[in-house]
Amino acid sequence: MSRRPLFRLSILPPVVLAAVKASSPGLTLAAASIATAVHADVTEVDETALAALLAGGATIVDVRREDEWRERGLLEGSYPLTFFDAAGRHDIDAWLDALGEFVTPDETVVLICAHGLRSRRIAELLDGRLGFTAVHNVTAGIEGWRDGGGAITPFVP
Repeated sequence: MSRRPLFRLSILPPVVLAAVKASSPGLTLAAASIATAVHADVTEVDETALAALLAGGATIVDVRREDEWRERGLLEGSYPLTFFDAAGRHDIDAWLDALGEFVTPDETVVLICAHGLRSRRIAELLDGRLGFTAVHNVTAGIEGWRDGGGAITPFVP
């Protein structure tokens, strides 16, 4: 029985590896790759790596609910696209249809939620079952971004 590798060095964008190495100068390239990869193609990113992905034009998808966007704001340029409702329900087909309006499976997509938990579950779904090839999860979510001094813009419906 063959097993899927835990990570592949080739899937991590150079901009992410550079950001990880810059924040931890003692890491080798392989260690930086291992430190950021949580799944074959899902990469956990911190605020430094997120800034690099933003600068590189990655598509950012905020999966929180509208009430959360109103209360805490959004990353400028991100796409607000609720996945789970307040009761934890979701409609994967409708969500994927909406996602397909602005990103394809072969493009870099970064998912963000409040604290990185919901977005991680969705990232693993996109990679593991739906074939997206460059999926990133913001580990500490919008709260980590905000706490680290990252810019937030108000949500406007």
